[in-house]
Order: sequence, then C-alpha cells, then structure tokens
Amino acid sequence: MSLLECKEITRIFDPGTAAIKALSDVSMSVEEGEFVAIVGRSGSGKSTLLNVLGMLDAPDEGEVLFNGTDVRKMSEKEKSALRNKSFGYVFQSFFLEPEYTVYENVEMPLVIAGVKASERKERTKELIELVGLSERTDQKTKKLSGGEKQRTCIARALACKPAIVLADEPCGNLDSANSAEIMKLFRVIAEHGSAVLMVTHNEDDAAKADRILYMKDGCLRNEKQ
Repeated sequence: MSLLECKEITRIFDPGTAAIKALSDVSMSVEEGEFVAIVGRSGSGKSTLLNVLGMLDAPDEGEVLFNGTDVRKMSEKEKSALRNKSFGYVFQSFFLEPEYTVYENVEMPLVIAGVKASERKERTKELIELVGLSERTDQKTKKLSGGEKQRTCIARALACKPAIVLADEPCGNLDSANSAEIMKLFRVIAEHGSAVLMVTHNEDDAAKADRILYMKDGCLRNEKQ
C-alpha cells in the first residue's frame, strides 16, 4: 500500500470564457520515506497536482488515497485533522509570520495541535537545530535571508512529525548554494522516514530526488518529452 496515491485525477478550471484542464487523468504514488520530484514548466499543472494531493484543492474526477483511504469520503473536519497531523507544507513564498521569531514560527503548529508546553519547547529547539538556525532562534523572520526563511519553513513543516512533506518550488527564490542546502535537508527528512514530494522547474534540484516525474500540459510521465 502506497503512502499517498492518486488515480486518474482530472482538474478543470473555468475562468468564465473557456474551461482549462489543469490535470488530465493523472495517476501516481509516493512511498514511505521516498523523495520524489515532479518537474515541469510554469503552468504545466504541477502545483495544481500538489494542492490536490495535499487536500488543499479537490479534483473534479478521480481518487486521492492516503494509506489506502479515499480522502473524498472524509468530512472537512477529518481532512483538516489529517492535514495537520500527517502533512507538512513548504511553499516558495514562505508564508511565515514576519513579526514572529524563528522559534515562534516553528512552534506554531504545535500550539495549534495542543501539544503541552514542555514538549513544544523540546521539539521546536530540536527542529531549529536540525535546519541549522540555532543562532537565529530569537530573530524575527522578516530579518532573515531567503535561505534562512526557507529553512524555517522546513522546520515548521516538520513540527508535527508528518508522514509526508509537500514542497512547491521550495528553491524558486534561492541561489544555488542555498538550494543545495535545502536539497540536503530534504534528503535527511526522507532518510528519517518522512516522504518528500517536491514540484520544481529546476532539473538540477530534481536530480537529488530518488525518482523524477515530468509534467507537461496537465499530464504526468516517467520520462521527459
């Protein structure tokens, strides 16, 4: 049984003039502890697919399965609980609270999850150390560099020990040196048991994954075309 799987997913957007098929009969799976990259140009549908797999959007057709369970049959409350517990999200634009410190941003998911204070403190410090930001713990995130912000995002994504981390163009705003550091972190995450699914336009970053899939015009393939 795959950790996360989709079967014949179709997603159609209708802007009012003509329907756009963002995803067309897409099927794929991710296994526990696997690092998978999806490569495609802007507009290819890769971010739409990530949003559907992460239950941030719903497909018009097809199934999304998490540990064999069809998420379409879940209530919104159940899906929200599953997202909070089993999914970590890393975005190109960071979405950090700029006036919060690194510590406060990383701790936030644990507060929402109701984790007791002593456990929150231990877990937050552990994650900040993991991403190499111990010396920046009390710094407000608005004062961080792009690489530091993304490492903070990764620590936050790992707060609740997710089964899978979904990363949408995580290095899109970073230089090559910082991108390499982020890829090393994703490898460490996968080696510790959490799967990583990353979408990117950068084939050098994708080459660090265990497996690469290619997206073009809403279709997913095993080989570049």
